[in-house]
Amino acid sequence: MSALYMTIVGVVGTAPRLGTWNGTPLVSFRMVASERRFDNMAQSWVDVHSSWVSVSCFRQIARNVAESVQKGDRVIVHGKVRVKDYVTEDGQRRTVVDIEGNSVGHDLKFGTTRFAPALSSENADDRLREQAENLAREQVDLPQESIRELLAQRASRGVVDDPDDDLDDLLPEESDDEDEDFDDEDDRRASVSGMAVVG
Repeated sequence: MSALYMTIVGVVGTAPRLGTWNGTPLVSFRMVASERRFDNMAQSWVDVHSSWVSVSCFRQIARNVAESVQKGDRVIVHGKVRVKDYVTEDGQRRTVVDIEGNSVGHDLKFGTTRFAPALSSENADDRLREQAENLAREQVDLPQESIRELLAQRASRGVVDDPDDDLDDLLPEESDDEDEDFDDEDDRRASVSGMAVVG
């Protein structure tokens, strides 16, 4: 079946609303396309007629539009057109034009923008994994400095007064067993000397 496609240039008239339809991301907003002409009498451009249309976008483009487009933006929308007739509560017949937007972008005739590729969940996981691996490699490649060098750097910045004072706190404590052994040896010698004197 053939479908009718249309490109509309206009202004976003309502804030885009992001939701879901049957579990699929959906964003919708209204936009207005105004026909203008130059009025020779007034010597200025005037609006001749304004047409309002509803725009709906699904899936990834819905997320991108919700992040990028806001009320008042000048945009260009291309997509499939659906014309719907309905009856209001007071019995009046109405017609609404709905566009399923396949492409949505800012109109650069009126301003500038910056494009940033959207990341899928898989790409985001890969990016985080790559950053973690790079960080791990950087930590391995960092030069390992001694405690004394680190303390000297801290002392030069005024963090500590004397690197040697803090060094004792960071280094493993020496066992007092050797001192006790020396004391026992001295006592033993004194005892032997005393015994010799007595004898």
